[in-house]
Amino acid sequence: MKQDSGEKMYSIGEVADKLDIKESTLRYWEEVFQVLSPQKSESGRRIYSEDDIKILQIINKLRYEEKLSIEGTKRRIREILNNNILYSNKEYEDRYIKYQENLSLDFPDLKNDKTPMSNPKLDSHLKSEIIKSLKEILDDLD
Repeated sequence: MKQDSGEKMYSIGEVADKLDIKESTLRYWEEVFQVLSPQKSESGRRIYSEDDIKILQIINKLRYEEKLSIEGTKRRIREILNNNILYSNKEYEDRYIKYQENLSLDFPDLKNDKTPMSNPKLDSHLKSEIIKSLKEILDDLD
């Protein structure tokens, strides 16, 4: 399947087969790891980009090879994001602070949440930066 941009896209079944993970696990991970945000086709089916698959590979490695719990994996991803992206780049730090301020108006209980994982959708540039950082961690784990 190809997206309008020409990028190869994958169905949930293709991704599940490629990563040897159940489709239900992928849907669950999408709920708990907000860094995951596969697009939806016109018919409402999930479609995954290469970047989405790279994120899933890292989550899979942390969960099953490093034996981290869901919460441990979330913490590890937060550490990666905090150390390598948001606070090393002033533009993203400012964007995140503004996002948190706006979010706290709607969800006061999240006012003190400093984790970038609160953001349900990440812009493509930030997502690319996340993937770059996660790849570096993946290389370090090998």
